[in-house]
Parts: sequence; structure tokens; C-alpha cells
Amino acid sequence: MKKPGLHGVVVAMAVACSIAQAAVEPIRAVYEAVLPDPAAGSLVRSVEITLCPDRANPQVIWHRLVCEKNNGSRFRIWLLATGNVFKGPAPQDLEFLRYILEEPGKLPLEYVHQRTGRALLPLFDFVGQLLPRADGHFEGPLFEKGIFLGHPIVRKQVSGQARVRPPRNIRRIVLNPDLLIGTSRNFKDDGTGRPDSKANYSYTPFVEADYAKMIAAGINYFLVDEKQYEWIDGQAVFYENYAKKPRYYPEELFRSTFRGANMFIDEPACILAGQHARDASPLQAARNLQAHI
Repeated sequence: MKKPGLHGVVVAMAVACSIAQAAVEPIRAVYEAVLPDPAAGSLVRSVEITLCPDRANPQVIWHRLVCEKNNGSRFRIWLLATGNVFKGPAPQDLEFLRYILEEPGKLPLEYVHQRTGRALLPLFDFVGQLLPRADGHFEGPLFEKGIFLGHPIVRKQVSGQARVRPPRNIRRIVLNPDLLIGTSRNFKDDGTGRPDSKANYSYTPFVEADYAKMIAAGINYFLVDEKQYEWIDGQAVFYENYAKKPRYYPEELFRSTFRGANMFIDEPACILAGQHARDASPLQAARNLQAHI
């Protein structure tokens, strides 16, 4: 019988390591946050973390977080990955297959990367900063003490009786973060023109019909206020919210469509306008942009 070559041994070891990293016994833990007194209603006061192998493929792990805010409302997160994100391979060595967010009173949304067909995760260092993380070294699949959204959390309950299934009635949002087309304003001129060349235009905010037209035209990146967000909620578009007091904290941080509060998408247009006449051809515009990329 022919013995396996070195290459076969290495491949077998790599597969075995991958399986070992992914394997985890079902576990559920409840953590309480140490909050200031008095604590704002938007702060998360407890989080339940559940880990469970996928029923169809036990080598990947479902993670579920149930986050209860100080005002009593809850939001939930489901994450399917090739390892335990709380203790396992570094984030760059994990594969994130599915990501689902359910906010209070809304259908769960699954964020999908158009190019890969896999999970599109939120910005802002999702694993390292947004998810709960251990405060120091620990044994076992879940830590005893950690940090979540800037506040200490302490484990109060733990159980091996745990099962995770994705929610029902999921709405899939397929997004392309590699191509962003948008406007850096949330208003337009009202069409009355300017009294003279030195005067400014009169502006009016975008309304729901404006967003519907822009989305139909292929625009997928917007600047919005709290009211305007309601018109793009659940759409396959990215957005930035410049509201000084966001209504949806901290859920907004976990939306894969949220891109922060400042937009710099208009810079290529500024460069173009400064170097060519307004009637420059598309070819001239393309060459100018290439020179600055």
C-alpha cells in the first residue's frame, strides 16, 4: 500500500485543524453590563450569547446575541462562521458565511456581499470592537469577564442547553460595497434658479419620491437625516446619518449599510471640475480620474 506523500499529510493536517477550530459544544451564557448610574435607556444592560454547531454542517458555528437595552427593547444578531469568533482563529482567518440583524419591531435583515454571496459585515472592526470581547485570557469557549460597547460585562449564567436557528421571514439585502454611487447632500435646489450670479440657490430636502427615483437609477450611497432614513430602510443601499442624537443607537452600528456620519464621495468631482471645462468629454473625465487613482 502506497504511503501518503508529504503534501497529502499537510493537507490532512490542515483539514483536521480547521475542523478542530470550528468544533464547539452548544453553550449559552448571559452577561450583565456594568453601567453608570443613572444609565441612558439606549445602553445595553445585558447580552445573551449562544454558540451552536450548524445542523446541516456541524463544522461551522452559529453565534446568536440577544442584546437587551436599558429601556427594555431588544435587538438580535445571528452570525455563521467557520470558528468561534470569541475564542479561535484571528478574524482574518475566519470565513463569515451569514450575518443577520433583527431590530425591535422590524423584520430580520440578512446582509449579503454581492460578489462573494457570503456575509457582508458592518464596519468599525466588527469582531474586535463591536462584538463582546474578553478582558484577558480565558479557558473554555466563552469568557467570564469582558467588554461590550465600551462597558464591562460579567457572566451571570451559563448552560449547555443551547440551540440556534436563523429566524423566520428573513429579508436578504444584497449589496455591492466595491462600487459606491451617491450624492454628498440630502437636498437639491428647488428649481427657481439664482437671482444673480453671486447669489446662492434655494434648496429643498429630498423627499421619499426622490430617493425612489435615485435608487431606481442605480444610486446606492446616501446622506440622510433620521426622517429620510425611514425611506431607505431595508433597501439595498448604503447611507451616512449625520443626526447629532441618533435614534437607533447602538443598533445602527450593527447595520452593514451604515457608513458613519461623514461622506467624502464628492472629491473626484471636485478634482474634475477644477481641471476641465464643464463641457469636457467623458473620455477626458475618465483620463483625469485615472490620473488621480
